[in-house]
Amino acid sequence: MSESLAPKSKRDILRIFFSRWPGILVIFLIITGSVVLATLVAPKWYRSSISFKARRPRPISLLSLPNDMFQPTEIFLRTQQAVILSQDVVSRALARLDGAVAPAAIDQAAAEIRRSQQPRLIRQIKHIKVTTPVGDSFSNSEVFFINVEVANSPTKAQQLTNLIAEEYRIKHEALQNRPLYGSTAVLQKEIVALKKQLDQANRNLVAFIRDDLKGDMVAFRAISSAATPLAEVSVAAEIDKEVKTLQADLIETVTLKAELDKELTRVVGLSGRDPLDTANIPVVPERVLMANPSISSLAGKLTDLRLKAIELEPRYTEDFRERQNVAQEIELTSSLLVSNLANVSTALAQEITIAQARIAELSATLQQDQAYMKGLSSHYVRWISLNDEADTAKAEYDAKKAELKSAQTAESMAKQKVFLTQFDTALLPDSPVRPILWVNTLVGAIVALLFALGYCFVADYLDHRFKTVEQAEQYLDLPVLGSVGDLGRRIISRR
Repeated sequence: MSESLAPKSKRDILRIFFSRWPGILVIFLIITGSVVLATLVAPKWYRSSISFKARRPRPISLLSLPNDMFQPTEIFLRTQQAVILSQDVVSRALARLDGAVAPAAIDQAAAEIRRSQQPRLIRQIKHIKVTTPVGDSFSNSEVFFINVEVANSPTKAQQLTNLIAEEYRIKHEALQNRPLYGSTAVLQKEIVALKKQLDQANRNLVAFIRDDLKGDMVAFRAISSAATPLAEVSVAAEIDKEVKTLQADLIETVTLKAELDKELTRVVGLSGRDPLDTANIPVVPERVLMANPSISSLAGKLTDLRLKAIELEPRYTEDFRERQNVAQEIELTSSLLVSNLANVSTALAQEITIAQARIAELSATLQQDQAYMKGLSSHYVRWISLNDEADTAKAEYDAKKAELKSAQTAESMAKQKVFLTQFDTALLPDSPVRPILWVNTLVGAIVALLFALGYCFVADYLDHRFKTVEQAEQYLDLPVLGSVGDLGRRIISRR
């Protein structure tokens, strides 16, 4: 119990436990008793075992030792596990356990078990384990155990273990004496056929490059990098995007040049007039002002001179010297501005020519690329088909080579006779391996205690009766004038 609980809380918890101890006891007894009863009536499984040792001949030369001396034995033990757990071995052992003695009777009874008693056979196979001193791992061990479990009969467990060991030894000897089949020879023939298929696929691919692509390495690289219709559309989209950008810039440039030429034509037609007249001042487009600092400076200077001339005009006549100087300076600045605008117009004309040439070049390039890509796309399907054939042939060839290597290893191992030694015979088990009464009882008691504690707290949570004076005052909001103690059944004492 946590030390952080207040004394009142601790008293409440103790009150909950002691007030409901009959329920706790009943729940504890019911669950624990049920577990004990189920354990007592459950089938008792008895286990018996036999140990074997599998040893291969050791090489005479130390140089011929494998890197892992236990690897061949591990492979052998895994193979023997499959033999021991096979339906053939187990069904024959069960047939002999049922009383069959003669070889023909054993074969007939085993076949009947495999045919009509499959649940029994599968259930028994599940209760047979092949282990080593280190558990289920077969590495680094030459010793293995056959563990057999039988329900409710230690004698049958011992007998069945001995019978399975005998049937396994018979099966092992039969497999050892069986002649080796020429699996490697068959695989070698298949590999030769697959090699011819791979060479033919490679020749078809070379012929396609030589005859259809005419040895064009540019086309070869384009097809190798997936010259699909999607790639064709992508290339066309990039070029078309650049063409549209150039066309938009060209339209804007042509419009600006037309506006500038119109203004230059107007100003040149007004030559010889009064420079102080506002109509004689050239109007510069905003884009030209922003792009040319010199023109922007001249336009600003011309504006300042014009303001000065407007200031002098009401007070002085045309013969006034300062006014004449301002008019001359305005005329000179205007001429210089017009000259710069003419240079800008010439530069814009050059830009227009270059843009038009670039658009024409891109359009021609687009047409050439589209024609070239269409030509490649016509060969793309053939290219993919030939490549798939070559890749498939190579994958099959490599897989068959790996299979041949495994078969050669297995055949080499099968040629080496394995010495199988049985260390002992199955012993009569003196006690069942499961269920274990004290373990189940302990687990049942813990589960029963948890359920009982849960019952206490749930019952207390659902119980809304007042149990103390403090609760009555708290929930009823009324003072308690007095209380009567519990006097038990006998209220009046008799003497």
